[in-house]
Amino acid sequence: MTLKDLPPDARPREKLLARGAGALSDAELLALLLRTGTAGRGVLQMAQEVLDSFGGLAGLLHASADDLKRIKGLGGSAKRAELVAVLELARRALAEQL
Repeated sequence: MTLKDLPPDARPREKLLARGAGALSDAELLALLLRTGTAGRGVLQMAQEVLDSFGGLAGLLHASADDLKRIKGLGGSAKRAELVAVLELARRALAEQL
């Protein structure tokens, strides 16, 4: 299912702006970062598959660029680099809290 198939109030971007980031699932938040899926696989499905591959957000937080490269749709450098940057920001924020 593509994002366009969802009612407007169920689409991640619109949902975030209307109800705040806390209203979104982990997969929806990740889908916003990924922006697009692959042929035959919508971005929400791709996001859920990424999370499942790493055992959730905690596992994804420990993923390297090479780990991400193994996921279909993250083989290219642009999307993978953006995700690696966000993960690094999250790691740094966690380190500051400690």
